[in-house]
Amino acid sequence: MKTNKYEFAVRSVIGTREEQQDCVDTLVEDSAFAAVVCDGMGGLEGGQKASRIVCDTLIDVIKNRETDEPISSVYLRSVDILDEKVFALIDEEGEKLNAGTTVVSVYIKDDSLFWMSVGDSRLYILRGDDIVTATRDHNYFLTLNAMPESFVPTEDDLAKGNALISYIGMGGVSIMDISNNPVALVPEDYILLTTDGLFKALSDEKIKEIIRSSAPLAEKADMLLRTAEELSPDNRDNISFVIISVKENSNEADQM
Repeated sequence: MKTNKYEFAVRSVIGTREEQQDCVDTLVEDSAFAAVVCDGMGGLEGGQKASRIVCDTLIDVIKNRETDEPISSVYLRSVDILDEKVFALIDEEGEKLNAGTTVVSVYIKDDSLFWMSVGDSRLYILRGDDIVTATRDHNYFLTLNAMPESFVPTEDDLAKGNALISYIGMGGVSIMDISNNPVALVPEDYILLTTDGLFKALSDEKIKEIIRSSAPLAEKADMLLRTAEELSPDNRDNISFVIISVKENSNEADQM
């Protein structure tokens, strides 16, 4: 789809998993655009509920914010709201679901990009030949990387390196990334928000190669999915992403 200045494509597939626990949502306002990508966890029912409630709630918080509230403040305020809602989820028997979800979101207005992240879903920014991961993976590797140089991780440390140490629903989020200063966007920039199903299958270079191809945006999105599926034919995670292209001003709007 196209807004007046930003073209975007959304893709979400279940892979070989039993259920889709990812969730994606977008918000198009008169002069702004927001996107949210979540990757749920905690059993089939729990992960799906957690990611859906975070997508819905965050979009609602953004829509109903005070007009003069900075988006960084909106994001900061939202973390506790989201965490409390997911932490309180129960099943049909009234038992706690112990569900959780990652979340990565962007808000774009007047060529300025703001973002927030909790967990290990990622935000990539592509400009020219450069691809930058704006977010950190909030996993145990983050803890290991903060250790003194003299620290030597054990095999057990490395084995649990991808385990999340921060996510929505843990009952008190202490690690989050929220941009205080916007990224100034220029035409031909690309923004990619994605769950780990994509970047665990594709290297940064392969992602850049596909996005920088001459294909239309919808085809780039399809190529990302198809290539990830080809490289992980037998054990494919849920894959969900939003890819955004910064265009020159345009009044066109069409369905992709």
